[in-house]
Amino acid sequence: MKKIFTALKEGILVLWFVKAIRFILSLIPYKLRITVVTIPIRIFIALSPKYRHIAHKNLQLVFPDKDDAWRNDIIKKHCRVLANMLVDFFRLPFLDFDWVEKNVDFKAKELLCSVDKRCGDKGFLCLTGHLSSFELIPMIFSSVGCPVSIVVRNLKPKLLDEWWNQCRSVHDCGVMSRNGAVRTMIKRIKDDKEVGILFDQNVTRNNAIFVDWFGRPAATTPAFGQLALKLKTPVVVFEIQTKGDGHYYVRGEEVKTDDLMDNSEVPFEEGVRIITERAVKIMERYIKESPENWFWFHKRWRTTPNEGDPENFYK
Repeated sequence: MKKIFTALKEGILVLWFVKAIRFILSLIPYKLRITVVTIPIRIFIALSPKYRHIAHKNLQLVFPDKDDAWRNDIIKKHCRVLANMLVDFFRLPFLDFDWVEKNVDFKAKELLCSVDKRCGDKGFLCLTGHLSSFELIPMIFSSVGCPVSIVVRNLKPKLLDEWWNQCRSVHDCGVMSRNGAVRTMIKRIKDDKEVGILFDQNVTRNNAIFVDWFGRPAATTPAFGQLALKLKTPVVVFEIQTKGDGHYYVRGEEVKTDDLMDNSEVPFEEGVRIITERAVKIMERYIKESPENWFWFHKRWRTTPNEGDPENFYK
């Protein structure tokens, strides 16, 4: 009994359970895997009024002209997107660059290589959000010689976190813990390595810059704007979308920053805000074009700009 409690505490059983799921899924065809995983996700959401409320609240803000039936349809479709993402993550260590060549319409390839060449002996910032199978992006970039080191949140338990990051680290991709990541990001950019940041989720007020997301101030990381100005390095926003049947496309757009570099008329913090706003506008467009692909169950607008204001948007 003591060994069982120890295993639970250390996360050994959780890790075994996740590995068992991955193994079982590997035994069935790809399309069927997605269907199998979609079912429990939809059941969980159906039985979770909290998450349904969060999703509806977010969708109402972004698409105020849509009705409940439309929002329910987006939530239903998004559950399948989540299943697709999980299935793709489980198979990530077993994919190779031949798979990328055959299954990914890499629309951003020319942009990625062009920015990389322009940077010379330093890296640049690759931004994305929780859209579709975003975990595939670093490996896809590696296929053209641009491996990305990504900033991640730590998972619990620790053993699961270590295993999860091992899966992410295939094909020369790196992983940086979100805690204290700034120094590591600076070093990697100076060492001619690209740095990937997910910038579409809420952050705590003391670590945030507040910019407009779909008409409402949202706590957003200022890190990429700060690094762009300090290191004079480009910022590019990317997204991945599924084309169905295991095929994808990846596109990107560079954030305009040349008017802010070495511009004494624009204070540093104002430059950070402008870069952040420009990146957000690109992400907003991606989300509106394919709303079923974004992660609607997250409290994106939870944190308020002023500490005295109640965080009651989702109540």
